[in-house]
Amino acid sequence: MPCYQVRTINVKFKALSKELLYETFTNLGWTVTENHRNEIRIDGKAITLLLNEGVADLPVREQNNLNKLKQAYSKTVVEKIAKKKKWIIRNQSENKMTARRY
Repeated sequence: MPCYQVRTINVKFKALSKELLYETFTNLGWTVTENHRNEIRIDGKAITLLLNEGVADLPVREQNNLNKLKQAYSKTVVEKIAKKKKWIIRNQSENKMTARRY
């Protein structure tokens, strides 16, 4: 019997654009490794993104890092869409932005 156990969880994580996901990793300063099964492993963290299934496998202790990734991915997507639609984004706080069209 092992002297320790690591509880893992499965969390929904659907990234529709792999390009924006990699841009998010760069913005966060994280390096990743991708295998032939479309799984992305974040180096230095125990998080594996299973893109085909739309889930992330991770230990409970990595939940904060996954939340950070989700927030950064959302911000990257909003900024990309705003740029395409020629909107101006203003940050009101860390996780709150305003978009205006001029």
